[in-house]
Amino acid sequence: MSSRFRFRAALLAGAALLTVSCTDEMPTAVGGDFFLDGRPTTLQVELPASEFFEILARYGDFTDPRAADYGLLANDFHGRLDARTLARVGGFPEQVTYTANDESITDTVFSYAGGTFVAPVDINRSTSEGTLTLELWSLAQSWDRGTVSWETAVDTAGERTAWQDPGGTLGRRLATTEWATEGDAFSDTLAWALDSLAIQEMAEEDFPGVVIVPRGESGRMQVGTLGLNLEIIPESTPDTVLTRAATVSSRVFVFTPEWEATPPREQAAGDALSVGGLRGNRVYFRMNVPTMVPGCPPGVTCPDVPLTEVALNRVTLLLERDPVADGFGGVGRQGLQVYELAEPELGRQAPLGGVVLDGDDPNIVPDSRQQPLLRFSAGDPLVRVPITGIFRELVEDGERIADFALIGGPDANTFGAARFATEPRLRITYSLRPDATLP
Repeated sequence: MSSRFRFRAALLAGAALLTVSCTDEMPTAVGGDFFLDGRPTTLQVELPASEFFEILARYGDFTDPRAADYGLLANDFHGRLDARTLARVGGFPEQVTYTANDESITDTVFSYAGGTFVAPVDINRSTSEGTLTLELWSLAQSWDRGTVSWETAVDTAGERTAWQDPGGTLGRRLATTEWATEGDAFSDTLAWALDSLAIQEMAEEDFPGVVIVPRGESGRMQVGTLGLNLEIIPESTPDTVLTRAATVSSRVFVFTPEWEATPPREQAAGDALSVGGLRGNRVYFRMNVPTMVPGCPPGVTCPDVPLTEVALNRVTLLLERDPVADGFGGVGRQGLQVYELAEPELGRQAPLGGVVLDGDDPNIVPDSRQQPLLRFSAGDPLVRVPITGIFRELVEDGERIADFALIGGPDANTFGAARFATEPRLRITYSLRPDATLP
């Protein structure tokens, strides 16, 4: 197998630096001797995409929204996106056992005093333009978790049933709470106070489930594992209130518009470079390693020098952000990884090699598999991706072509995708050898 598909783990601790910010600043020169005969010997060159970058393919549909480990809520986000989270409830007790006056008592007759429905908020991936009103409703129509969508309640081989009302046919509003990015409503947990009638309704065997409906200001939220806490009054001890947990299951979110739900498995050639998001989009690309770089600073005429004759200090792939339409962009921090790619001719099934990010910047963090993951802010107009280690290896091994995959990473855990312009730049910072002769 070609040496370009090897990446030595020691390179992960290389000297490459990464800066992710809102401006494209000149990097600080690094390396050995910076000056020779009073002239700078550390230089920098930026190559346009036409000189090093070739798109091999763009793919989507690697992940299923119904497999997401979060719930989504959105109200007119970016003037377009609406989302609701559905769930079923169960596990209501048939009897309760408790201790009173040092005696263990089991009651099969009891009533509900009320309860609380809760949802933890991922505050790093949630935002609002003001206060969001979050209504908890009962559903008035049965649904299938594996096929439910904004328009359809059931879409199995033997049955296709549309919602009577898109987004989930609403029954009765059970409770309301509020959330905002700032102010008194800001919280890392949503809580709906339920009365006894709401709990009794939920406990019915044929109860279809609940749906969280956001209203009010524009916003988008990600929520975690839902919970339902019950308050129970046993008949034999009516002055006692017991707390028990019910089961909340089958959590899934539905949304509109649904263009991101069913993208083509291979994206169109004119699209931007879409990475991560709901469908795990990725881009396969080829890097053509240059052989020569300028041998002196701008404004000075001299021959180019071979890359093999300079000290590579830092190599960075510069990705310019493109906007993501319809509210499907990122909120808060996002992540990406660059993998070595073997046998790109296999298309979507091409095997991935090692992650080629390097550097010790705090924006590079370990993912769930302890592989380097680059984090960047959703609002950053430019993302700098450090690839110094693999670039050095390619130059040292005499490799001139290498294939890579740009993906969102296994623990990106976010609804929003990132998109980049189709013409990235390659920035190479290097030092001439101490024995180099300048004009």
